Amino acid sequence: MLCAFAVIASAQGISNKWCNTDGSWCVQSLYQSSTKVISFAVSSTGTGWTAFGIGSGMSNANIMVGWTGPNSVPIVSERVATQHIMPVPVNTPVILAQNQSTALWSAFPVISNHTTRFVVGRFVSVVSKQSKNVTVGLANYMWAFSNTKVLTPASVSSNFTKHSNKGVFTFDFTADISAASVNTTTDTPIVSSVSLKSTKYDNWFVSM
Repeated sequence: MLCAFAVIASAQGISNKWCNTDGSWCVQSLYQSSTKVISFAVSSTGTGWTAFGIGSGMSNANIMVGWTGPNSVPIVSERVATQHIMPVPVNTPVILAQNQSTALWSAFPVISNHTTRFVVGRFVSVVSKQSKNVTVGLANYMWAFSNTKVLTPASVSSNFTKHSNKGVFTFDFTADISAASVNTTTDTPIVSSVSLKSTKYDNWFVSM
């Protein structure tokens, strides 16, 4: 499985990018429709942790949280939440986290003013009671970041404090809009041709 991801993710595919209004949080994606593999590069100006979630609210959300671990190694924790409380690690993660030495890590342009970054690959459809499928088409996603370090940086099960900023948006990460409207080499906030939402949640994470 790990080798398959490494080979597939390096192939040419559909690439997209979405940033929040001020460009402080962005997600870039690479989608291979033939293999149904999608990869995400998530980054922000947050100095503590950065998160990207599938869903439109904490209830039943599937969330990827990343931070910088010991020796500058990126740590990514796949989590699930049932309500507005600390999301817990899933029993069997479906993501494959990348480090700085992998080809996939280098495939996504680095956004110059972002300080926290992680890159993951996964299949669009998964057999899991906790992880969600990535919708082929328009779907709801969540973003958040914090300027407070996680409590145990070396552990994927670490607790962390409430976000500094957060929001939700609607996007199609599988649409071939890269050539026409998305420039993935800059950190300019992107507003694509698909509809976006910017409603906020006040209690996304509970302070520890």
